[in-house]
Amino acid sequence: MRVPKISLSIAAFILLVFGCQRAATAYRLRHDGVLLPPTAADNTSQTVSIAIKRARHETQKTTDCDLSGELLSLRWVGSAAQVSFHSQSFFTPPDDSHKQGGGMYVDRLIAISKFRAELVERQANGCLSEIESERLLRAIVENLPLPPAIAYFLELGSYDITGYIDLTRDFRMQVTSPIYRPGSQLSANNLLGYETANYVFVGESSEGRTRMRLESASEMPIGGTPFEKQMVHNELRSLKTPAYFRLLFMTEEGTSNRLTRAVFLSAREQNKLAQAVPRHGTAPDAFCASLSISELTCMVFPKNFGVSPELRIRVNHKDVFVPVGGMLQEALSLPNEADPPSTLRVLRPFHGHLIPIKFDRPSRDILKLVLLPGDQITF
Repeated sequence: MRVPKISLSIAAFILLVFGCQRAATAYRLRHDGVLLPPTAADNTSQTVSIAIKRARHETQKTTDCDLSGELLSLRWVGSAAQVSFHSQSFFTPPDDSHKQGGGMYVDRLIAISKFRAELVERQANGCLSEIESERLLRAIVENLPLPPAIAYFLELGSYDITGYIDLTRDFRMQVTSPIYRPGSQLSANNLLGYETANYVFVGESSEGRTRMRLESASEMPIGGTPFEKQMVHNELRSLKTPAYFRLLFMTEEGTSNRLTRAVFLSAREQNKLAQAVPRHGTAPDAFCASLSISELTCMVFPKNFGVSPELRIRVNHKDVFVPVGGMLQEALSLPNEADPPSTLRVLRPFHGHLIPIKFDRPSRDILKLVLLPGDQITF
């Protein structure tokens, strides 16, 4: 009779432990906008420390790999990353007349951008590989209690601060350009219509390099009906081999309406992109010629081109693209005052698995969730 008792005890223990883990495996969206991972307590007012095991392949010979910042600190213990998050308020009070960035403290965004930039420097110094850096940022985001917008900026960066966005396999680039009569002057009288081309970035290995590919295109003739097509008039050219891609934004100096120009960069090595920094006073049209970086492709989009980076997510098992920093409400195409669907379910990756986000269903808080790569929505 002893064996069955032991077996029952073991079975009860396994059921208790794994049953509790299953019940706790969900993100929780608080009313104050903080998204709590399954491992976080409700009290997030103090410094939070997390350990990320096997964050890099092996212990590196380079010793200067740690990072110390006001918001985030990183210390290496062999292949494990010890991350400390100094919890702070990210958003200004509603009655604060000095609020910037849509009510977000700009110095917090600068601190995040500084952490990301220093991590790229450590990567270039051999502290970790490019793909390990990408995975580390995702692991930090998954394990820290953060407002969803801050999680987005930490993982993917803020081009409002840095002036650029890296186009990874989670993005597509939408380019809208005018079509003119062949051989004619580029004037309104010769305008035939507009075409929209969607480019995706396809990964071919475990590294961060991708290939750019034209996914779809459409044309809108003046006074006509839009139609889809396979070939485009203004097709983009890029490296024939897998590369890193970046969209850089520059302001046209001397223009009264502050025209923003887009610059498309690609290189085999990520640090080449980091070297392509506009100097003060450099005009966008002269930027590419001002660079002396080998194995870097640079192209400035014409003034009459519209360029929009978009993030890929899944809605009802189909790919949907939202603007950079887009929210759940935009993915569902809901008007501002609409309530979330009663059957709404939102899944987000956590340690390699999709888990649900729990939220207060009577409220509309979930509609303001800033989306991340890998998010899946059903309703």
